[in-house]
Amino acid sequence: MTSRLLLTAAALIVTAGCASVPETTDRMWPVRYEEEMATGGTELDFPFPFGRLWSAEIAEGLKIRDYGIRPIYRRVDNEAEETVEHQVLWPIAKVTKRPGVRQAWILPLMYDRTIEVESTGKRDRDWMVFPLMGGSDDEQGRYFLIFPFVGKTYNLFGSEEIHWKPWPLYVYARDREYESRYVMWPLIGWGSGQGKTMFRVLPFWGQKENEGKSWRRNLLWPFFSWGEEELHTKYPIEYFFFFPFYGHNRSDAAYQTTVLYPFFMWGGSKRGWREQQLFWPIYRYKSHPSQWAIRWWPLYAHSEFYEEKTGILQSRQSYYLWPLIWDSEFLVPRGRHEYTLFVPFYRRSRYFAFEGAAAGEEMKDMGGDVQIWPLYRHRTDPNGGEVLSLLAPIPWSNWRNFEANWSWLWTVIEGRRSADGTERSQKWLWGLVRSRSGKKGTYTGLAFLLEHARDDENGTEKVELLKGLLGWESSEEEGDGVRLLWFIRIPL
Repeated sequence: MTSRLLLTAAALIVTAGCASVPETTDRMWPVRYEEEMATGGTELDFPFPFGRLWSAEIAEGLKIRDYGIRPIYRRVDNEAEETVEHQVLWPIAKVTKRPGVRQAWILPLMYDRTIEVESTGKRDRDWMVFPLMGGSDDEQGRYFLIFPFVGKTYNLFGSEEIHWKPWPLYVYARDREYESRYVMWPLIGWGSGQGKTMFRVLPFWGQKENEGKSWRRNLLWPFFSWGEEELHTKYPIEYFFFFPFYGHNRSDAAYQTTVLYPFFMWGGSKRGWREQQLFWPIYRYKSHPSQWAIRWWPLYAHSEFYEEKTGILQSRQSYYLWPLIWDSEFLVPRGRHEYTLFVPFYRRSRYFAFEGAAAGEEMKDMGGDVQIWPLYRHRTDPNGGEVLSLLAPIPWSNWRNFEANWSWLWTVIEGRRSADGTERSQKWLWGLVRSRSGKKGTYTGLAFLLEHARDDENGTEKVELLKGLLGWESSEEEGDGVRLLWFIRIPL
């Protein structure tokens, strides 16, 4: 219901502002203004002196359509991922729909999520109108909670089922066959099931057992703890910890010891793992067949991690004069990400995608961005197009939704260039002054006041005041003429 209300409100906003997107808008001043973007797609702007009111960006290769009345409303359609997202005054309200999932929120009061599994037909819904929470599950039924005091929940807070009667006086939790109960949570608790048992009266005593796999004891938590783990494996681990003075983990394959935790620590194993930590956080050294790391804080640190079987680099990270200078690269799903940072003034990010089906194969440059904060940002898209923006006060690259909705406030100058360099466009003073050039011709305009355009394809040229209130135009077919009151043309 809540997501439908959000969508209806957003639709009313859009239809009220602009009912359709015409193919040409030359004679619709001052309703809309249209131009092709040098980096691909189409942009439609009302001549709004403080930035973009309506825009539509279409990346054909990526099958993404991005448009809206920003910051009031924005919609992003991703055809490849079958995802539609609506944003209203981001980040206050959002509705997302993708296969099997619908999610909506209105910060900080409302949240709604529905998951439907197509293969089984099962449906799970969770919602919150603070402080009320509720939902339904096809297997477990409905639940309701006055957070965090009275009620019950399913598949939330790390348990399949929790009864709050009321919290924190008494809590009942269940995970499959394991059931636990708490009085004055988390101080007193006990539980059993699936070969597991638990009992604690914090901070005096606590114990856990997983039959045949592990056991643990705590005395005067967090000061004394001891137990055994991995009892079902070839190398069981025995450990003891007297916080913070002394602790150890030991097995027939490896050992680790700490004194005055976390300041001093050392360890090793039969497989070649070695680790030392002295005067934490100043010095640390670690070597392993698949890992290597060294740290001399705050001057320098470097670490590398490899996939053990293939030897392919999974991640690499270095810093100098912590926390000022960072350099890293790491594998992400279907690609590799490179990142360089000089806090807070310089940031470089680049993404490469695997052309083949496995890591280690040839990669395709998917673009990235370079930022000199807070003045300048240069972004390259996967198709090779480039965008230059001044100013650039947001120092993080993962705030894309925030920038998409609000960047018009600070983007004083913007330039775009196509991948082959033939199409270029510029905007100055929040878009009041614009120019573009390309294969089809050129355009220069001062908002909607004074414009000059040349169309090389159709052999036309014109100069207009107020979009044709008064103007001069020339074409190969009609010759020269004067334009009066937008619709009257007087041949010369």
